[in-house]
Amino acid sequence: MLSGFYKKSLLSLVGALAILAGGGCAGGPAETVVDNVGRLHLDGFLPGDRVRVHVEGHPELSREYQLDHDGALELPLLGRVDAYGVTPAELEKVLVLGFGDGFLRAPEVTVRRARHRPIFVAGEVVHPGSYAFEPGLTAAAAVTRAGGAAGEPETLRIFVIRAGAGDAVSAHTPLQPGDVVELRRSAG
Repeated sequence: MLSGFYKKSLLSLVGALAILAGGGCAGGPAETVVDNVGRLHLDGFLPGDRVRVHVEGHPELSREYQLDHDGALELPLLGRVDAYGVTPAELEKVLVLGFGDGFLRAPEVTVRRARHRPIFVAGEVVHPGSYAFEPGLTAAAAVTRAGGAAGEPETLRIFVIRAGAGDAVSAHTPLQPGDVVELRRSAG
């Protein structure tokens, strides 16, 4: 059984492939097509994000944690805590309640994002792979980070595959964490 995140990602990939197969990608070399299934917000945590939790006076609880593939954190004393789509302020409230429920007296908890999950650059680029997400990073800039086009640029087009929903974006629209930027040959 697939988790919700993987179902969304699989649906995004299937949708992108359907667009490619159906010829729905008319336009010039720098055109971007986005297939989206649900809206992601940069302020909420997503699978792969790293979260810094500080519990005042408790260094054994204060450290960096990574959200697993379902968007949950595994925390001492509390166990599994769902953080998918939750903002830092909302997670602070959850942790204060959790740690305060029989574990700590009046816990002071601070939560911040340590690092977004990466973006991925694939296809006909010189160095495909994962790259650190930075707010404002565009698909065109991500291709440049990956060493640029490995083939003839005039026959290549940029596609963005996103696990969330939104409108079609250009090569100069900012990416979101987890986006897949793919440089592919134009059909025909």
